[in-house]
Amino acid sequence: MGNVLRKLAALGVAAAVSLGAVPAMAEDAFIGIFQTPEGGMDYRATMCGDGTLLCVQLVDLHGAGDTDKNRKYMGAYIIKEFPQVRKNVWRGVVQIKEDRVNGDVTLTPNQELYVKACAFIVVCADIKLHYVAGADPGAKPPLYVY
Repeated sequence: MGNVLRKLAALGVAAAVSLGAVPAMAEDAFIGIFQTPEGGMDYRATMCGDGTLLCVQLVDLHGAGDTDKNRKYMGAYIIKEFPQVRKNVWRGVVQIKEDRVNGDVTLTPNQELYVKACAFIVVCADIKLHYVAGADPGAKPPLYVY
């Protein structure tokens, strides 16, 4: 199980998650593009389903993130239909091969998506995705709810 979480942290979550891409619904509300701290992977965040669920999809690879290992996850959802559990926090269970990993996603006041994935409660990986772009060049970052 520790190996699964090491993979999550080392690859910015995407390469370890084997979820199939789910077609985005036309009514999904675009939140923004978020990037790993190293800048090699871009994720598109949307409010999906009934508008209260969070979806995050790998949409671009560049620089050090553009590897054969990561390319096979292009278009995959690393977070799929996580329900909101309180202001700025969504929670769900991610299936990684035969392992189930609990995950929390928090939108922070400084416009980061903070992902915490834990297995057996004691082994956790923390990943911060930084906001880099909105729906259009002049778009404001996602609204943090105080």
